[in-house]
Amino acid sequence: MIDTTLIAFAGVSALLAVTPGPDMAVVTKNALAHGRRGVMLTTSGIALALVVWVTATAIGLSALLRTSGEVLLALKIAGACYLAYLGVRTLLESRSKPGDLRVAAPLAVPAHADFRQGFLSAISNPKLGVFFVTFLPQFVLPGQQVLPRLLELGVTFAVIGWLWMKTNSVHM
Repeated sequence: MIDTTLIAFAGVSALLAVTPGPDMAVVTKNALAHGRRGVMLTTSGIALALVVWVTATAIGLSALLRTSGEVLLALKIAGACYLAYLGVRTLLESRSKPGDLRVAAPLAVPAHADFRQGFLSAISNPKLGVFFVTFLPQFVLPGQQVLPRLLELGVTFAVIGWLWMKTNSVHM
C-alpha cells in the first residue's frame, strides 16, 4: 500500500527545503570557506538539529514554544545572537583572507566547528519548533501511532533538507 500522505509530506518538505534561510546561509559560508568537508559537516549538524526538533515535537516539548511567549522570545533572541555572531565573525575573517578565495587553500578547522555551526543554526531557529508543532501533526492519520509517525515525518524532512543543502553547496 502506498502512503500518499507521506508522499504529499515529502513534496511539501522538498518545497520548503529549496526556500533559502539561515541554515542555507551557514552551509554556503562553510562551503566557500571549507569546501566539501564543511558542507558535509554543516548539513549533518543541521540534520541532527532537525531530528532533535522532531523528537521534541513528538514528546510535546515544542508545544511549549507555541503557548509560552517568553520561551519563544528567549529562543528567538538566542538564535538572532548566534546568527549575528556568525555574521560578525565571517566579516572579520574575510578581512584577513587573501582577495581571491579560490586561490587560497581553505583554512583547516576542527571538524566539530562546522558541525556545531550547522547544529546551532537549526536548533536556535524557533520557526522550526513552531513549524513542527503545527505542520507535522496534519500528516498523522487517525489510527496511526503518533510518536513513530512524527519521527518518520521528521526524519523524512531532515533527509530531504540535508540532501538539498548538500547537493546545492557542493557545486560552489
